[in-house]
Amino acid sequence: AQIQLADVYPVPTFNNTVTIQYFNPNIKIIAFRLYNNLGALVDDHSINIPVNTLNLQYTNSLLPKGNYYLSIQTEGGLILKNIIFQ
Repeated sequence: AQIQLADVYPVPTFNNTVTIQYFNPNIKIIAFRLYNNLGALVDDHSINIPVNTLNLQYTNSLLPKGNYYLSIQTEGGLILKNIIFQ
C-alpha cells in the first residue's frame, strides 16, 4: 500500500516547523529529504513510524528563510511538497 498525503501545513511557516498529515496503512520506514530552491540536498533522514500514524512534525531551525521542497519516500512511492520557511 502507498502512503496518502493529506496536507503539509502551515505554508508558509514562521518557526521552521511544518506538520505532515497523512494516512499510513502499513509502511514502517519513511525517508525525508529536503532540497533548497536550487535543488541541493539540505537535510536527509529516515524514520521508523507506527502503522496508521496520522501526523508528523518536521523542524529544522538551522535553515535560512526560503523555498524548499520536501521529498517523502516510501517503498510505496514518492511525494514532493513545496514548503516555505519565513
